[in-house]
Order: sequence, then C-alpha cells, then structure tokens
Amino acid sequence: MSRTGITQDQVFAAAQALADRAQPVTVQALREALGHGSFTTLSQHLRAWKSHIPTHPLPPLPPEIEAAAHQALARVWTAASELAQREVHAVRSAAHTQIAESQTQAQETLQEIARLERTVQDQEGRIATLQPALATAETHLAAHAAKITQLEARIAELKAELEAAQLHNDQRAEECGRLRGELAVYAALAPSDQTKKPGRSPSARPDLPNTHTQEAKTIDGL
Repeated sequence: MSRTGITQDQVFAAAQALADRAQPVTVQALREALGHGSFTTLSQHLRAWKSHIPTHPLPPLPPEIEAAAHQALARVWTAASELAQREVHAVRSAAHTQIAESQTQAQETLQEIARLERTVQDQEGRIATLQPALATAETHLAAHAAKITQLEARIAELKAELEAAQLHNDQRAEECGRLRGELAVYAALAPSDQTKKPGRSPSARPDLPNTHTQEAKTIDGL
C-alpha cells in the first residue's frame, strides 16, 4: 500500500508542536516528527508556515530596566573605549619605536653611502694621479724594449762576426800548419843536399834560403 504525500496542514501542525516545545523547527526535525516526507516538500511547507507566523511587538521595557540597560551599555562602552585607547597607545608607541629605529638605520645607511662615495672619489683621484706615471712608465718600458731589440740585433751581428773571425782564424791556423810542414821539409832537405855535393858552392841553390825566410815571415805573420 503506497504512502500518501505530506500535506501542508501536517507540516504546519508538526512545526507548531516543535515551536511550542521550544525546539528548533527545521526540515530534519519535521521529517523525524512526521516519519517521512521529501526534503523539497518539507522545505516548501516550512517556508509557508514561517510566513504565516504572526509577529507580536515586544512590550516596552520598564523605565528602571531601560535606565539600567543604558548604564550597563555605557559602562561596556567606556571599558571598550579605554581598552581600545590602550591598544591604540601601545600600537602607536610601537610604531614610533619602529619609525625611530628605521630613521636611525636610514641615517646610518646614508652615512655609509657618503663614506663609500668619498672612498670612490679618493680612489678616482689616486687613479688620476697615477695615470701620468703609468704613461711615463709605459713609455720607458717601450724604449727599453726597443733598446733590448737593438742590443739583441747587435749581439746577433757580433756572434756572426765572431763566427766568421773564428772560421778565418781556423783557416789561417790550417795554412800556418801547412807552411810549417813545408818549412820542416825544406829544412830537412837542405843539409842532405850539401852532404851529397860537397864541392858545390852554397850559391848553387840561391832560392832555398830565400824561400825559407819568406815562409818563416809568413808563419810569424800568421
């Protein structure tokens, strides 16, 4: 057997019963009270019930209660105002402290920047002062380098001349040795010729002493 749908009267009655027991009137409470019903239907009937609830204006408060309420509100306001003022004062004091610290740090930073700028200026002045000396040193270095190049070229020339002179000396020494050998041969042959021909006068070979003399002079000249 099918269950019939929830009617508006049923929802109104269940909602009023909940309200009379000072319980919250919700869709879930209505569904539990009625035992069934869709949330969509219950929500529609609950909105309709709330729109039909009569509103009764509250009765005016007695003067003494209203005065006490005003006094209590004034005390609460005064306490809240004092608390807010203390908090504002604390925040303001902390802000002033932070501002003072920030200003001090900023001043120190500016001083450091000024010191660094002076250092840079001093370094630039020092560089400007050293640049002429550096240019002079570079000029002297270039001159010394050119002189070294010239000296190296002159040394190479002298080495070549020395090698040539050494070669020439070697050649002359070789020639001197050859002439000495020839002279020794002539000297050995001269007594032998006189021994073989005793009757021959020394003028028989007039060219031999002259030849020996010329070779001796040549050797001495070498």
